[in-house]
Amino acid sequence: MSDLRPGNLIRFVLGVGLLLGSACGGTSGAASCAGDECECPTSGDCSVDCRGDCDLACTGSGDCDFICGDDCLASCPGSGECYLTCGDNCETTCEGSGSCEVDVGSDSSVICSGSGQCDVTCSGQGCAVECSGSGLCLLHCVGSGCDLTGCSSPMSCSGDTLVCNGECPGD
Repeated sequence: MSDLRPGNLIRFVLGVGLLLGSACGGTSGAASCAGDECECPTSGDCSVDCRGDCDLACTGSGDCDFICGDDCLASCPGSGECYLTCGDNCETTCEGSGSCEVDVGSDSSVICSGSGQCDVTCSGQGCAVECSGSGLCLLHCVGSGCDLTGCSSPMSCSGDTLVCNGECPGD
């Protein structure tokens, strides 16, 4: 950058800021983002549309709606509802009292250790879901090779669905 006039310097700094903040893509509801890490506020709903391998957190009482690509990390330890749509190789933890609705791709893992309902759809192959919490845990296996662990007696239901801590949907 050879031209350091004030106007050009401001445009350069703004451009770099946009590039660094672009990993989290679109956000609403005052999500706090820095690079590829975003956290929803402690109250109020938020949504984050992440364009890469992001690290997302829903720690408060509001509802969170996350969309991210492959290699995403998402944590939902709060009391609000947490919605996540993720690509392949994602890692998600649902450890709060709020419910989680998760749709992941191949080679992803989901840990449902909280008291809220955990509803997981595996749209790829080789998903691992651990249902060690006290809430209802549903695994819909659209692909193949889904693995459900953490509960003493999982139920096999119609539509390639496995259930822990409750009854089959529709029963």
